[in-house]
Amino acid sequence: EVAFSADGNSCPVQAVPLPVAEEYCATIGARLCDVSELVAGETAKTGCVFDNKRIWSRTPCNGGFFTAAGSPANNVSVPTRCSTPSTQAFVRCCADEVDLKSDKSCEELRDDPVFYGVATRTQVWKASTQGVCGASVLPYDADGTLLENTEVARCQKVNVSKDAEQICYRVGARLCSRSELLSNTLATGCGFDGQLTVSRSLCTTPDGQPGLRAVVPRDADGAVTCVPYATA
Repeated sequence: EVAFSADGNSCPVQAVPLPVAEEYCATIGARLCDVSELVAGETAKTGCVFDNKRIWSRTPCNGGFFTAAGSPANNVSVPTRCSTPSTQAFVRCCADEVDLKSDKSCEELRDDPVFYGVATRTQVWKASTQGVCGASVLPYDADGTLLENTEVARCQKVNVSKDAEQICYRVGARLCSRSELLSNTLATGCGFDGQLTVSRSLCTTPDGQPGLRAVVPRDADGAVTCVPYATA
């Protein structure tokens, strides 16, 4: 992974609550760092003079998420601790050099007969863009039940993001990233281009619960909502 604060003209100079920190990193296509990455020094000396500031992580703890010093050289004066989501802390982001891959390739998914009959082959798994393909018509529900071979049955809506994750996993695919939803999944059926759609990006709900980010794919600004990962 790589870590950064921001370029010299856009340092997030104020401490902010967790949801704002998450949104800042997501907007630039990154994520909050794990607390282990902060402690290991992944964000040290990455700009904005934040080495001695308390930094948000995405690692949950009892009642909140861990915060830690921007550099392990300051762990004594800024010790790692569990902070509630409303706490004010500074932002440094992490990003991954290697993208998460699905179990099956786009070509394997297009050739899987379980998808036949609902839409054309190219509509089910849209032609790859930068090595990524997208689909909306999916044959299994979150519990693994094979659904009736119609768009009504296979265009699925969920209340918790864990179910969306399972629906993709059942066919050897994965949830899309926020940026992929805004490009690779457009016009893949179900009329979902204008619907709130779950991504694989982590977030925290307003009441402090873990969730996944959701966006409306055809919205160029990519406004984000946090969908709870599971019911309480």
